[in-house]
Amino acid sequence: METGNQSSAAAPSGTADGHGQAHDKKSTWKLKVQGETLEYDVPEVRVSDAMTRAGFDPKKAWHIYLIVKDQPKQEVPLDYVVDLRMPGIEKIRLMQRNVDNGDGQQQAQRRQFKVLKADEQFLDGMGLRWEAAVEGEAQWLVIHDYQLPAGYSPQTVQLALNIHKDYPAAQIDMFYFWPHVRLASGREIPSTQVTATVDGHVFQGWSRHRNEASKWDEYSDNIRTHMALVETCLAKELGE
Repeated sequence: METGNQSSAAAPSGTADGHGQAHDKKSTWKLKVQGETLEYDVPEVRVSDAMTRAGFDPKKAWHIYLIVKDQPKQEVPLDYVVDLRMPGIEKIRLMQRNVDNGDGQQQAQRRQFKVLKADEQFLDGMGLRWEAAVEGEAQWLVIHDYQLPAGYSPQTVQLALNIHKDYPAAQIDMFYFWPHVRLASGREIPSTQVTATVDGHVFQGWSRHRNEASKWDEYSDNIRTHMALVETCLAKELGE
């Protein structure tokens, strides 16, 4: 479940009186929460207050993540104060803890190949339900119930990453969604014609590749940094 998108400080605007004197209007700051824009007259917002205004009960068990442009997700507590004056703040994402498969039992998750210890800690720390599955010669990291930003349909998908057997020496490239994703605006998403079959589902491949300025570094890049790339690409298609 995702709450939030672009958070930005609105620059104060001024009006002139009959004597040509400018008077600044009161500054306002906006935080977009699940497609709804909340407006504040102060630049600092407590996470629990934003959740309440957005209609989410902060007393329930949540994983709460602050999303900042070009940075990995940061898990924050309920009493964390978001400073809307800081550049790059995009959204707050919520994920409920302890989600099961409907019969009171959490579904078994496959671990058919090993990921890096740092990757496992990142995925578990994010509260993600993930599997490491082998499909023929390919290794797939499958993330269930991945929440897309407002502006996409459907909102909840499976996200798959093709993990090469030589990873991390070999880079992670592209990413895949099932069901296929579309923009709510109806605009076609370019370079999404590639497909891959995982667990009998035909995933939509997004052909997004690193350039020379951001080429893969086996010593610093991993699943965590590739997930940041996924979110950057999703935001770009929304014009953010």
